Amino acid sequence: MLPGRSRMKGGACLASSAMMDRYKKAIAALLATNTREEAAERLGINSRTIRKYFSDPVFVKEYEKAKNKLFSSATQQIQKSIMPAINTLRDILGSDTANEQVKVSAARSILEYGIKLTEMESMCKRIEELENAVKVYREERI
Repeated sequence: MLPGRSRMKGGACLASSAMMDRYKKAIAALLATNTREEAAERLGINSRTIRKYFSDPVFVKEYEKAKNKLFSSATQQIQKSIMPAINTLRDILGSDTANEQVKVSAARSILEYGIKLTEMESMCKRIEELENAVKVYREERI
């Protein structure tokens, strides 16, 4: 049994409240720093303790959940900035005062990202069609 654990019925382990508090602090430090060593230093603990936490499936699950939440939030913020960024590029492109090099750079950005978005949209549609085809195939086999 790992330290800070108590046994439940059936022999399953459950992290204690105190251990979950340490895990939450460690996760916050890990998400706010670049390395495990920096996180440990910020918490005033040995980096081996952080490594030991990663051997606990409960910690790993909570860490992954927090990391995914952070990435999801960051993605949403970026998505909210897409239209203002496009509008800025369009303004530069149509500006009478912007020099030609800046206009070419804005045009290139619009074209590059427009192509990438078009490709991604096409791939998403194709994946959806394939998923639907697999679903129909499976239903027919039943």
